[in-house]
Amino acid sequence: MKLADFLKKNKHNFPPDGTIGVESDWLDTGESLDVTTGSLWAGDPYICNAEDGCVVKVPAGVYVLQAKCMDFAGRKCVSRVRVVLKETSEPVVGKRVGETQTDIGSMAVCDIVALDEAIDDDNDQFQELIIKKLTFKDCGVVRFKMKKPIALPYISTGFGDGVAPVFALRTKRRVVGMELEFLPSRYAFSDSDEG
Repeated sequence: MKLADFLKKNKHNFPPDGTIGVESDWLDTGESLDVTTGSLWAGDPYICNAEDGCVVKVPAGVYVLQAKCMDFAGRKCVSRVRVVLKETSEPVVGKRVGETQTDIGSMAVCDIVALDEAIDDDNDQFQELIIKKLTFKDCGVVRFKMKKPIALPYISTGFGDGVAPVFALRTKRRVVGMELEFLPSRYAFSDSDEG
């Protein structure tokens, strides 16, 4: 199933306090990205730099963006995101490798070294283009060109802003991606999530 289909009939009001979320299987977002330098990054799309996100060293290749959602009595939101090397079957969650955060309720992923090369030290123009092109859908990709073409896939996060632990995704032989946890399994909604 696709993420957009899962979120179609989504209630936008908050559930009663204490409602436990029921987590979906992995859903396809329809988004992918090329990782050419092996520097897979996740973070706030308005603050795209290695220091303000989490970077995982991975093999070069095409990576797919997938999500799990939680259903809180009709209110659905993204609970987990994984970025995994395409055609990897059954990656295993490895050790925690860091954390990342967002202040805008969306998380972006990219090859951070390739992004830095495309920006070519013109951070002001990059910020202007991100602000202009980010649409705040549940999932999408921002595309534009600076020194080189830029594609920045993004996805909504849980109930909005926050910090997410980042885990390595592995096969038996190597790291093949990352997984971010916005809401742990069997998460119980709290009135404090309404902020």
